[in-house]
Amino acid sequence: MNLTGVFAPAEYHTPQTKAAVDASIALIEEVEAADVLVLGVPMYNFNVPATFKAWIDQICMAGRTFAYTANTPPRGLLSGKKAVIVRATGSDFDNPAFAPLDFHTPYLRGVLGFLGITDVEFISVNGPTPEQTEASLAKADKAIAASLKLG
Repeated sequence: MNLTGVFAPAEYHTPQTKAAVDASIALIEEVEAADVLVLGVPMYNFNVPATFKAWIDQICMAGRTFAYTANTPPRGLLSGKKAVIVRATGSDFDNPAFAPLDFHTPYLRGVLGFLGITDVEFISVNGPTPEQTEASLAKADKAIAASLKLG
């Protein structure tokens, strides 16, 4: 998608820009319709995967999910929502020793906050061994149910 597709009058849209904008709008409508976003976002090389970043790029649309205002910072338009992020990693990034390498958590808090989603909960599934992963998954199941008030 390019800026012409988002900001130009409809008569300037090509079939390609219209299709790209329509795809982005469909993703935005899914987010707008949700009260709670449950996002499975693994950590790759200390941050989010490129495919997830591409999804973020599609839902960040000026005038739709955030707004620029005169003399103030941009304002998120998706307030009132909660995000529960299930984060899978090969190491325990909840351990303070690994904290300097965690760009995943601050990026997600930042970009979701930019969109107005400030109620963000992280549930980690950590561990390089099957035993650590099993224990972490059991803990994550309970945390998800509690977060979503399912159990």
